[in-house]
Amino acid sequence: MAHQHAIDVPSEDLSVAVEKKLERVRLRIQHHQTHHDLPTLSKLASYESMDSSLFQPRYYSYGPYHMLKVQHNNEDKWLCLAKLLDKFSANGQEVRNIVDGGREVRLEGVELAPTLEKCIKKLQTLEQKARHCYQGITLSSNEFVEMLLLDSCSILFYLMPMKDESSEEQNLKNLLFSDMLLIENQIPFFIIEEVWDCFVETGLKPEVCEETNLIKLFKPTPFWSDSSTYEALVGHKINHLIHLYYLWNVSKITTPQPHTQVRVRPLTSAMPSATELYEAGIKFKPKTHYSDMFDVSFENGILEIPTLVINPEMMSLIANLVVFEVHSAGTFAEQRRVVSYVVLMDSLVNTKRDVALLQKCGVINNRLQSDQDFASFINGLGERFLNVSRNFLTPVMDRLRDYYDSSCRRNWTSLRHNYFNSPWTGIKVFAGTTLLILAFLQTYFTIFQSKK
Repeated sequence: MAHQHAIDVPSEDLSVAVEKKLERVRLRIQHHQTHHDLPTLSKLASYESMDSSLFQPRYYSYGPYHMLKVQHNNEDKWLCLAKLLDKFSANGQEVRNIVDGGREVRLEGVELAPTLEKCIKKLQTLEQKARHCYQGITLSSNEFVEMLLLDSCSILFYLMPMKDESSEEQNLKNLLFSDMLLIENQIPFFIIEEVWDCFVETGLKPEVCEETNLIKLFKPTPFWSDSSTYEALVGHKINHLIHLYYLWNVSKITTPQPHTQVRVRPLTSAMPSATELYEAGIKFKPKTHYSDMFDVSFENGILEIPTLVINPEMMSLIANLVVFEVHSAGTFAEQRRVVSYVVLMDSLVNTKRDVALLQKCGVINNRLQSDQDFASFINGLGERFLNVSRNFLTPVMDRLRDYYDSSCRRNWTSLRHNYFNSPWTGIKVFAGTTLLILAFLQTYFTIFQSKK
């Protein structure tokens, strides 16, 4: 059988063809070496079969994927740029170069202020690097650079601590925070860092800001929990804001300790529900001292879980953290703290009755319209991960199953819940038993005397 040649050219041109092919390979290798360490900001494939509203911004779009869907915030971003320059830049009244044009806010004048000019030039040099972080972007060069400028400056403005911040600005920050943690609503963190460096290099107003380290400036913000430390970020290259949030608020341990090694065992749906566990004598308590919201423990028949305040923003945060974790590699994929938590909650909640019980015990603070809304959300999210092979909560779930499977304990506790759940019930049962015995004795002696 004749073999086909990979390069179908005359023999005298073979060396030229081989050289051209090798050059293309070298270019691909060079491209990979240049961009392999860039953060990947991909669009989700059909939103992982989940509710698409959990992944779409409601107020501000960041990055190119949703910018056409949320256009009303564009003027606000220009105002953020103006205010940021005015508050932080030491180069005079730079805000004079930005005016409100009525329908839109735009730059005017030929000469740009020093900080703004430096930002634009820096972003132009980073354009191609930033483009490689996204997929299918058709924006022109000017549109893309303008997007990076406005998005990074609005993020800086809303995350920076402001001494004269109004209550309206604080409320707006809280609303925008949920949009900053959407997996499809990100810009590369190195863009935010470079823009901030432009402010630092051209001079900051000392009365407004003396700290030049961007990460330290984010404290206090929603990104920083009470147990967060700057040292937790040492050795980590931050890809985007949701990555930063995860490092500070989820993954507190950078290298797994011996006693926290995950167990490789698929999870099943055999886990009892909250109501079933309660009837088996297990108590639910809100955990008061914890490292993060996923810090769950079970000791001496008590399951302790940090109180989960569930509202639309928290639903979106959990869903996006799950997707981020599933698509991440390394320690995140090994521990899967968020996925493990979702699987546990999905196992505990089968019906709205379970939600009501957990809320009564203080484990859940449900601010949705109904208990069924939360049950539907957590069941829809959890069923996708029942068979994941790694779960850091496996030891907790094993102990819960063992406790529940103790039939003597379960049957006795069920009897106690059903018939002795109050002192009056116990008295009634005792009185009824006494009367039954007396009636039996009376019948016995009556029959015994009649035989005499």
